[in-house]
Parts: sequence; structure tokens; C-alpha cells
Amino acid sequence: MKRHILFIALLSIYLAVACQPREEQEQISLVTTTVKNVERVLMHEPENYTFFYTNPKAPNELLPLRIPAVIKVNFFQDVPAEENSWLTFTSYGECLSICHAGLLELHLHSAQEINGAGWDHGKFGRGQTIVVE
Repeated sequence: MKRHILFIALLSIYLAVACQPREEQEQISLVTTTVKNVERVLMHEPENYTFFYTNPKAPNELLPLRIPAVIKVNFFQDVPAEENSWLTFTSYGECLSICHAGLLELHLHSAQEINGAGWDHGKFGRGQTIVVE
């Protein structure tokens, strides 16, 4: 009988704690990021890119930016000859050097700036994307 009462008391405490309303979880908002001075564009696959851009704090240093999953890509050939290419992308929250983007907008001088790159699907194969001119 004592065990039965102890079990019910512990179960009641557990349910009281588990069923309490939780604090509102912080919603992750969409963040649009602009990257200027893009020097190199590598397309692994149509939704998988790597970019190299000039570090704003150290002009001689190139930084990589990997975007392995893009839902939609828009290419624009609208950069004047005297300016560098740039891109904007929308992602959930801040990211460092690997970002998953919903929308990627790439502003280039011409489509010839897009270079092919390697890809690897493990046991399903690997290869190299080749730019067709």
C-alpha cells in the first residue's frame, strides 16, 4: 500500500512538472547576408556552391564560404567592369563559413566567372562539374 501511494505521489509530481507551460522558444528569423568582393565561384552542383571572397580586414586574404544547400539561385550579369562580384543569401540565423541558404542571388560580370568543382556522393559516385561554354 505504501509503495502504491509513493508511486502515485511521484507520478503526480512528474506530471505536474512535465505539463507546465514552457517559456516561449526563441524563433529563428531569416537573415539576409551580403558578401562583397567575390573573387571565385565554384559550382559543385546546381544547388551546391563554394565562394572565395576578399577578407575586408585583410585585403590579401581570401576567405571561403560554402553554401551546400540552396533552394533557389538567381544569377545576375549586372556588375560593372570596374567593380567586384558580390552575392546575397537568405538563411536561418547567422552562419560562419558553411551556410544553408533558401535564396542565393549572385551578381557577376558574366556567366564565365562560374567554375566547375568536384562533388562526392559516397557510394553513389563522385565527379567533377564541367562548365560548358
